Amino acid sequence: MKKVLFTNSFILKVLAIVTMTLDHIGFMMISYGIGSYDAAYFLRIIGRIAMPLYAFMAVEGALHSKNIGKYILRLGIIGSAVFLYQLVTEILTLNHISGFTRIWQGNIFIDLILIVLMIYLFNQKKIWMKLLGLIPIVIGVVSLFLYSYELSNNLVYFFPYFLRPQYDLMAILLALLFYLVRKLLNAIYTTAGLNPEYHQETTSYHIYLNLLFALAVGIVGFYQFSLQFVFPKLVYWDTTLQMYMMFAALPLLFYNGRRGYDSKWFRIVSYLYYPVHLILIYLIFSLLSI
Repeated sequence: MKKVLFTNSFILKVLAIVTMTLDHIGFMMISYGIGSYDAAYFLRIIGRIAMPLYAFMAVEGALHSKNIGKYILRLGIIGSAVFLYQLVTEILTLNHISGFTRIWQGNIFIDLILIVLMIYLFNQKKIWMKLLGLIPIVIGVVSLFLYSYELSNNLVYFFPYFLRPQYDLMAILLALLFYLVRKLLNAIYTTAGLNPEYHQETTSYHIYLNLLFALAVGIVGFYQFSLQFVFPKLVYWDTTLQMYMMFAALPLLFYNGRRGYDSKWFRIVSYLYYPVHLILIYLIFSLLSI
């Protein structure tokens, strides 16, 4: 398996962190009109890889975490830091403080928390808990409509953007497919008279599963791109740009299901990196624009 399937959770995390950082740099370059637009747009294209990888790792965490409560708590603590950061920039923007601009997007940690809750609830045996797993999907749908409404109207403050998932329904739908394709492959093995638990450590099983993961990325990429033709009033993002998320299928094709390098310091850094790098990038571009 090591020769064919060489990406593990550690590699996916590093790739997600790097591409996310490049995406945010490109976003700020465009927002502040600093540097080449083409270069900034290229960085944003690379950055499309990050969200599918984070959604994938959230599903993995929900399925394999020994303590789901602590996992959600860690996400919530960092998500709270991001919320405070967004709240401060909102206040500064409303007060017309020079050099500060509202970053109009949701909180990615809300996406991740909703994903973890959804997968955990769907994975329970009791039907009422499975039904509760529909709540994150509903929140994603509501967010999609609100983001679209705000494109040509005032901001909706009864459910403000900084309390919504950043990718509305997109990341939640992708995570749901990551979960369902596992169920699908196990059902196929069972129908064929094979025990999926026995085959889960085989290379062939992981290759089939990875192909389904890649298919899930393709389906969601097609969904968000085709939305402009089916429901154009719901589109508030650059559909061509978002389509590049399909490149995230490449590292998933070689995923071996292993954790890889997992020291305590790396886990701490990977959690703290998001708010810290956001603040640094924001301050740097705010100073450059003065």
